[in-house]
Amino acid sequence: MSIYQKNLRKLGLLLIVVSVLDAILELTFYRYLSSSSMVFSRQIQSPLGICLKDGLGLAMGCLACYLYDNRKYSRLIVRIQVLILAAELPIVVITTQGNMVNRVDSLISVTLILAALVLYTALQLERSERSWRRICDAKPSVLDLKLSDVRRWFNPIEIGPKLELNGEISSVVNRFLQTSKEPRPLVITVRCPGKVSEPMRATMREVFQMYYEDEERHINGYLERRYIRVMALVIISILAVTVWINFSPSNDEGVTWTILSNFAAFSLWQIGSTYFERSEGYAELLQAQIAKQAELRFWED
Repeated sequence: MSIYQKNLRKLGLLLIVVSVLDAILELTFYRYLSSSSMVFSRQIQSPLGICLKDGLGLAMGCLACYLYDNRKYSRLIVRIQVLILAAELPIVVITTQGNMVNRVDSLISVTLILAALVLYTALQLERSERSWRRICDAKPSVLDLKLSDVRRWFNPIEIGPKLELNGEISSVVNRFLQTSKEPRPLVITVRCPGKVSEPMRATMREVFQMYYEDEERHINGYLERRYIRVMALVIISILAVTVWINFSPSNDEGVTWTILSNFAAFSLWQIGSTYFERSEGYAELLQAQIAKQAELRFWED
């Protein structure tokens, strides 16, 4: 299962919960302000705007959970999600009281940010599936390997609990994939010095595939941790910015507010840094997936 697909469901469930909680809290807060004499100078959204914003967020979360289980109408659902997010932005601006600065600041919302993350993940899932189909339809590239002995295919040090692929073989394959002009299916011709039995061929194929399955699992774990880190940093930074904008004093000279603003800025910087780390990880993941699906052909000299 794609990492985008797994995270799409997590984000969808989180967006559903956040939309419901946001609607309850904001409506309660609006009612409290309406019945009290307290003056609140920051942006306040109308009850209709709150219901529309969180209702559309709830719908987007449900569509994301649907995409996790069913990919039949994925393109149509992604287009609907684009329309939902495009509708949410003007709704929030129009239904927010105050001047234009307050209206624009109202877009800094956990619900809207999570909706944008859901849409981004859905688009990435659609793009990755389309890219993989294009790779599978391309003409395969051929790599020739020559073995002086069939046993050189296996790591001579590790003999249990399972056989391991020789590091020289994996290094050559990885180098070949890294220097390829474009990703393509891979065919590996293994030239052997003598006759190789069918059981040995099956073992060599199994060891090769298991090695890259382990690599794929390892990279997926790395990307999963980076993805969770990005989501956590986004939510933390948005919460920090929201608190800073809505509750900081007008002169903004307090140490607490300075620390809070710097913390939000640091979180946003970390998001960009983590994003580039994930981009490199996805390139390695694609190479591992191509190698795992490689076709091994044996040539007996």
